[in-house]
Amino acid sequence: MNRNVPVEKDRRLFKRYSLKEPCLVTGDNLVGLIRDISCGGCSFQHVKKKGTDDDAASRMLCFEPLGMARIQVEVVEDVPSVDEQKTAYATMYLRRVKFVGLSLLQMRSLQEFIRRKAALPGEENTEEVAKNVTPLPKRMRLHASAPAC
Repeated sequence: MNRNVPVEKDRRLFKRYSLKEPCLVTGDNLVGLIRDISCGGCSFQHVKKKGTDDDAASRMLCFEPLGMARIQVEVVEDVPSVDEQKTAYATMYLRRVKFVGLSLLQMRSLQEFIRRKAALPGEENTEEVAKNVTPLPKRMRLHASAPAC
């Protein structure tokens, strides 16, 4: 192991949760299944046809947890999740997105969805899930819990 390489720190603001049941995400030319989700974004698998380019339509997606409302997302990463063959017509991709401009109501419904549907290893009590899911990112929670002077 190279000791000169810095250890990569988790940069996520919100904790990601895997889901007990599959959940759908759709766009104009995209259908996928959510792998994990947080209050700040999610990752999902989708099939992409060869030769298709991403356009502005893929920046507006509908998520089952938000009542299939169209929301704006910022694509963080979109990588093939299986080896792409030259002869394949389509390839399975893993896309990671960040939610942009969620309303307070959408954020609240997303939190409630995570509380009900999250599959947490070792935490089977729903009160434990309720304590862990918060609208504030980790960094902000540290400052919010500090006593005021």
